[in-house]
Amino acid sequence: MNLLALEMPASRFTGYDLSPGGIAAARRESEEKGLTNTTFEVVDLLEIDEAGRYDLITAFDVIHDQVKPAEVLRIVHRSLKPDGVLDVLHPEDAVRLQ
Repeated sequence: MNLLALEMPASRFTGYDLSPGGIAAARRESEEKGLTNTTFEVVDLLEIDEAGRYDLITAFDVIHDQVKPAEVLRIVHRSLKPDGVLDVLHPEDAVRLQ
């Protein structure tokens, strides 16, 4: 998230995770990089109700880890604007990019 925020300073980024430690690390990194366009929240994705809020949602190597992946994808779909995009990176693709 922070890498995207660095590359696109005119955009706003929100990161969600169940892990307080993961969110704390993301916030720390964001502060160290001087970013002002990121927000991070400890959240259960199954409890999000943000219909039509996002232009882009990214899911990098995480959907398969969800307890209810189909429900998460339904929530993601609802959270996208009508012309919004879900960008998914599969684990095998991530390995090729390294």
